[in-house]
Amino acid sequence: MAISRQQQIVMLLIELNQKITYKEPIDFVAVKLTKESIDNLARPNLNDFMINVALNQFLKEITYLIGFEGLQLNKNASDILDQLKEISLKKVNRSPLSSILFTSLFGNL
Repeated sequence: MAISRQQQIVMLLIELNQKITYKEPIDFVAVKLTKESIDNLARPNLNDFMINVALNQFLKEITYLIGFEGLQLNKNASDILDQLKEISLKKVNRSPLSSILFTSLFGNL
Protein backbone atom coordinates (compact mmCIF):
# COMPACT_ATOMS: atom_id res chain seq x y z
CA MET A 1 0.00 0.00 0.00
CA ALA A 2 1.44 3.35 -1.03
CA ILE A 3 1.68 6.09 1.53
CA SER A 4 0.21 9.45 0.70
CA ARG A 5 2.17 12.66 0.60
CA GLN A 6 0.38 13.76 3.74
CA GLN A 7 1.37 10.58 5.59
CA GLN A 8 4.96 10.95 4.41
CA ILE A 9 5.10 14.53 5.73
CA VAL A 10 3.62 13.54 9.09
CA MET A 11 6.07 10.65 9.42
CA LEU A 12 8.99 12.98 8.69
CA LEU A 13 7.72 15.51 11.22
CA ILE A 14 7.43 12.80 13.88
CA GLU A 15 10.94 11.65 13.07
CA LEU A 16 12.22 15.25 13.20
CA ASN A 17 10.54 15.73 16.56
CA GLN A 18 12.37 12.68 17.92
CA LYS A 19 15.75 13.87 16.58
CA ILE A 20 15.68 17.34 18.15
CA THR A 21 17.98 17.40 21.15
CA TYR A 22 16.98 19.21 24.33
CA LYS A 23 20.08 21.29 25.01
CA GLU A 24 18.75 24.83 24.75
CA PRO A 25 15.39 26.48 25.56
CA ILE A 26 14.85 27.14 21.84
CA ASP A 27 14.77 23.36 21.30
CA PHE A 28 11.54 23.20 23.31
CA VAL A 29 10.03 25.84 21.02
CA ALA A 30 11.02 23.77 17.98
CA VAL A 31 9.46 20.64 19.50
CA LYS A 32 6.25 22.53 20.28
CA LEU A 33 6.13 23.89 16.72
CA THR A 34 6.72 20.41 15.30
CA LYS A 35 4.00 18.85 17.47
CA GLU A 36 1.52 21.56 16.43
CA SER A 37 2.37 20.93 12.78
CA ILE A 38 1.91 17.18 13.24
CA ASP A 39 -1.52 17.82 14.74
CA ASN A 40 -2.44 20.18 11.89
CA LEU A 41 -1.23 17.85 9.16
CA ALA A 42 -2.66 14.64 10.63
CA ARG A 43 -6.24 15.74 10.09
CA PRO A 44 -7.90 13.45 7.53
CA ASN A 45 -9.92 16.19 5.79
CA LEU A 46 -6.97 18.16 4.37
CA ASN A 47 -6.67 18.67 0.65
CA ASP A 48 -3.38 19.21 -1.20
CA PHE A 49 -3.63 22.98 -0.92
CA MET A 50 -4.08 22.92 2.86
CA ILE A 51 -1.24 20.40 3.21
CA ASN A 52 1.06 22.68 1.20
CA VAL A 53 0.08 25.72 3.23
CA ALA A 54 0.64 23.91 6.55
CA LEU A 55 3.99 22.46 5.43
CA ASN A 56 5.25 25.77 4.08
CA GLN A 57 4.14 27.56 7.25
CA PHE A 58 6.08 25.02 9.33
CA LEU A 59 9.17 25.43 7.13
CA LYS A 60 8.92 29.21 7.39
CA GLU A 61 8.70 29.11 11.19
CA ILE A 62 11.46 26.51 11.68
CA THR A 63 13.73 28.46 9.32
CA TYR A 64 13.07 31.56 11.41
CA LEU A 65 14.05 29.63 14.55
CA ILE A 66 17.26 28.46 12.89
CA GLY A 67 18.20 31.80 11.36
CA PHE A 68 17.13 34.32 13.97
CA GLU A 69 16.74 32.43 17.24
CA GLY A 70 19.83 30.23 17.02
CA LEU A 71 18.21 26.80 16.82
CA GLN A 72 20.92 24.22 16.19
CA LEU A 73 19.83 20.98 14.53
CA ASN A 74 21.95 17.85 14.63
CA LYS A 75 22.84 16.08 11.36
CA ASN A 76 19.86 13.69 11.50
CA ALA A 77 17.35 16.47 12.16
CA SER A 78 18.91 18.62 9.45
CA ASP A 79 18.62 15.77 6.93
CA ILE A 80 14.94 15.31 7.78
CA LEU A 81 14.34 19.04 7.38
CA ASP A 82 15.99 18.87 3.94
CA GLN A 83 13.62 16.03 2.98
CA LEU A 84 10.64 18.16 4.08
CA LYS A 85 11.93 21.04 1.96
CA GLU A 86 12.21 18.74 -1.06
CA ILE A 87 8.66 17.52 -0.56
CA SER A 88 7.41 21.10 -0.32
CA LEU A 89 8.96 21.90 -3.69
CA LYS A 90 7.35 19.00 -5.55
CA LYS A 91 4.46 20.08 -7.69
CA VAL A 92 1.10 18.56 -6.94
CA ASN A 93 -2.01 18.49 -9.04
CA ARG A 94 -4.01 21.54 -8.09
CA SER A 95 -7.27 22.92 -9.30
CA PRO A 96 -6.92 26.18 -11.26
CA LEU A 97 -8.35 28.22 -8.38
CA SER A 98 -6.08 26.67 -5.75
CA SER A 99 -3.10 27.13 -8.10
CA ILE A 100 -3.79 30.86 -8.33
CA LEU A 101 -4.26 31.15 -4.58
CA PHE A 102 -1.18 29.06 -3.78
CA THR A 103 0.96 31.00 -6.24
CA SER A 104 -0.19 34.30 -4.76
CA LEU A 105 0.78 33.09 -1.27
CA PHE A 106 4.04 31.22 -1.93
CA GLY A 107 5.22 32.07 -5.42
CA ASN A 108 5.54 29.58 -8.24
CA LEU A 109 6.56 26.35 -6.48
